[in-house]
Amino acid sequence: MSTEAGTTMNVQKAHGLLKHLGEEGTRLHAPHLGWTLTRGSLRPCLHCAHSKAKQKNVMQESGSEKSTKPGERLYLDLSVVTVARDDGEEAKILRKNWKILVCKATGKKWSDFTETKSGMVERTCKFLHKMKTRGIVTRYVRLDPSGKNQALAKQAESVEWKELQPIDFEFTARDTPQHNALAELAFLYLGGRARAMMGAAHVPVDLRYRVAVEAVSCAT
Repeated sequence: MSTEAGTTMNVQKAHGLLKHLGEEGTRLHAPHLGWTLTRGSLRPCLHCAHSKAKQKNVMQESGSEKSTKPGERLYLDLSVVTVARDDGEEAKILRKNWKILVCKATGKKWSDFTETKSGMVERTCKFLHKMKTRGIVTRYVRLDPSGKNQALAKQAESVEWKELQPIDFEFTARDTPQHNALAELAFLYLGGRARAMMGAAHVPVDLRYRVAVEAVSCAT
């Protein structure tokens, strides 16, 4: 992406440089980067198609209350980064526990990776505190009622992190991903873009586990 101002390229190349962003987003970003796009529309991208081939059916939009203040309402969820080898076995990834935060007002996403699920508790409190010192105050966090998320709520409400208070942790009912749709969809969206990036870079399938976390971070 570090090109000189005035660079001319087709939309296909810009699509790849912008981490496989959609055509509309690619055309919106190009002028800000000093790029001139030649005529022609974005052709179907094989790598994007492959990355979306196994997406799960989840709710496509959220019906929760509106939020206009950046950072005030966050959606949090946990997942696991997995990469299958050619032989079908799952490759070992050190920091495979993927936590995602999504801002309701802006759509801004943050990804963080830890070796264990419990490792995200302290790191999330530190993140929220850093945001607050920058004037971005979080009042609500939507998350499922798993044990690690319960531990996060307890830690954030402790005396040690009294600077964060008050924060309302809104726990969804079990097995209702639609109530945390912004975070659920973010996993699919970012995971798909990461797979497309690795595919376009011709990273061998049996070696993708080495760069999977970095690819997701870059996509985020």
